[in-house]
Amino acid sequence: MILISFLSANAIHVWFDAHGNTEIRGMTRHLPLYQPATAVRFMAKQGWIDAHQVNQQASLKRNHSNSDLSYPKAPFLTNISEQPNIIFIAIDAWRADTFDRDTTPNTFQLTKDKNAQYFKDHHSGGNVTKGGIFSLFYALPPTYWDAFTAAQQAPVFFQTLQNAGYNTGIFGSGPLINPSFHRNVFSSIENLTTMTEGDTASQRDIQMVSNFQTFLDQNQQEPFVGFLFFDAAHGYAPPEDYEPKFTPYWDRVDHIKLGPDFDPVPYKNRYKTALHFVDSQIKNVIEDLKQRDLYNNSIIIITSDHGEEFNETKLNYWGHGSNFTPNQTQVPLLIIWPEKSAQTIEYRTSHYDIVPTLLQEAFKVTEPMESYSSGHSLFKEGGRDWLLVHSYFNYGVIMKDRIITTYPTGQYEVTDINLQPSELPMPAATTIEVLNEISQFYK
Repeated sequence: MILISFLSANAIHVWFDAHGNTEIRGMTRHLPLYQPATAVRFMAKQGWIDAHQVNQQASLKRNHSNSDLSYPKAPFLTNISEQPNIIFIAIDAWRADTFDRDTTPNTFQLTKDKNAQYFKDHHSGGNVTKGGIFSLFYALPPTYWDAFTAAQQAPVFFQTLQNAGYNTGIFGSGPLINPSFHRNVFSSIENLTTMTEGDTASQRDIQMVSNFQTFLDQNQQEPFVGFLFFDAAHGYAPPEDYEPKFTPYWDRVDHIKLGPDFDPVPYKNRYKTALHFVDSQIKNVIEDLKQRDLYNNSIIIITSDHGEEFNETKLNYWGHGSNFTPNQTQVPLLIIWPEKSAQTIEYRTSHYDIVPTLLQEAFKVTEPMESYSSGHSLFKEGGRDWLLVHSYFNYGVIMKDRIITTYPTGQYEVTDINLQPSELPMPAATTIEVLNEISQFYK
């Protein structure tokens, strides 16, 4: 009977969640330790739902009056005299130390641009895509995911730009319905393209660039905000005939062979080859922007959703979503910002900082950052004694000398940055600050 109840509850959640029911999300997030099943991507692939149409149904339009959120805490006051285009270019699963002249030569060359803002100790707000993209655009901890999804509450970033007349060109090589970004991050965008054509990640990456260029063909006379999310590195999937390959190279990935004594070099070289391929696609985007005379009137943010691990801790961790070490949280950040002179920034920054800095400096939002975000200015050193990073079901607090990993049961563990047991405590003041951050935008 218990098994039947469990399966029935999850089947109901799968069905109603896939059909855009906001109430069920609002209820399930209040149940301790309950992680209900979802299957939006699978059901869309089978043709059982049209995720785009579900998101646009009039009956499912946002009703924020019933939301548990207090977001933003004050109205926005903007003074937009200039309207730069804003372009986010993200590579899924791009770790910081592979942003170099060998792996991503074209993108790394942009660090020499006269307007390049190069951040060398930057961290995502998640070690998985869900948390990384949520923290990037909301500038809030991904612990708010279920509440924003239930309310279909879009980030103030997109609301502000759309109210200012910006067009939106949102393109993901992987589906934007899993995780359900069409119900939170991109929920204010009409006619959102949730899928890109192509049988492989590399084919979709190429097609996505083409789709973005078509968008530019149709929107050259108005300011726009764009987002391109490349997928080939996430799947270690460059085109089969792609050259050059980093060697030695793992021709056929077999995850069963991964283990504590497995040689990571051929595996990582396949990953780096995929990054090299994506870099060639980013080169096409940048050259096209220059040919259209859009490069000098665009703020271009190049980053990732999370890092990727190759057993650096020798604890048999591979990929992402398994710990909060820099291998999985530290990502590249390069911003080409017209009117700002080139600089390299060594102090620690976070995804939480990007949108508030854009709103404050590019769009003259006068409300304090803490009224709509957990961010600080990217260009002001200090104030980052800890970082909050989210995973699938738990979160971690990253400090300079320790990592505090929480668990859904309420327990926590303190380790050093290499996951070795530590005698250092969880500071009481930090505990209070973290609890405030994950609760301050609720009513």
